[in-house]
Amino acid sequence: MSGFFGNFITEKNLVLNSLIIGITSSTLSIKAVELLKNKFKIEGNNFNTLYTIPKLSNFIAVSFLGLILVLFHRNTTKNISITPVEWFVISILLGFLLGFLFFIFLEREENENKLFLALLGIIMFSSGSAYYLNLSPLFVNLLVGFVIGNLFKSKEVLNELFRKIEFPLYAIILIYTGSIMKIDNFVIFLVGLFIYLIFRYSIKYFNGWLAYHLSFDKSKFGRTIGIGLNSQGIIAIAMMINFQQFSDNPLTNTIFSIIVFASLINEILSIKMIKDLLIDLNEIK
Repeated sequence: MSGFFGNFITEKNLVLNSLIIGITSSTLSIKAVELLKNKFKIEGNNFNTLYTIPKLSNFIAVSFLGLILVLFHRNTTKNISITPVEWFVISILLGFLLGFLFFIFLEREENENKLFLALLGIIMFSSGSAYYLNLSPLFVNLLVGFVIGNLFKSKEVLNELFRKIEFPLYAIILIYTGSIMKIDNFVIFLVGLFIYLIFRYSIKYFNGWLAYHLSFDKSKFGRTIGIGLNSQGIIAIAMMINFQQFSDNPLTNTIFSIIVFASLINEILSIKMIKDLLIDLNEIK
């Protein structure tokens, strides 16, 4: 294998690219489901399943991203040897520590403006700390959010703040993505994008079909539930930004472009796909 890829890409980068493609493929978006929920009267087990799965799937995907980046970690320390396990522990401790500090200082705070500024500050500080240590900012912030969400009493205020931040943050991510995206070879990009879209859809459909046949309670969802799992969302793009800042191998630009365009295409197509699925299952009235 080293002879075949030796002049183009190392085996280490080949494994890393494969893992990143697999992890970003596993992400799901809840936005298409929420859009249909606001537009139609929907009720049923399949809808509830489609509404629940993305949260767990994205949690696992971001956690694996944090693990992968420490397994292929570029050491920032001098004359100190730190193992991948120790880097992963550092990631976890950093996330929990920052989340706990946020909770201590603002436990009784109910002023939305102060909480908003503090939330932006903790996001920037935790992201900067993780970036400096060559860790995953997404994984660290995931742990920060986990601590805050489980300890903070005014959850309604926090939820409202996150709604205010959400769309401006999406816009910033997309603008930044467009500014750093580069397609090295247009033919390879188109072929890779087509293969990625077809392969991901096939896997999602098969996973839904397999889960249905292996489940004990088949009333939870139908055998075609996989059609509704095609949405990918902004989280995949954010993960690729994280990967692009970390990686320097020859395929980074191509993979980055493929995942970004695939995420946008899947998000657009998934709205109609989920709608048709729920109509066929008699869950959209």
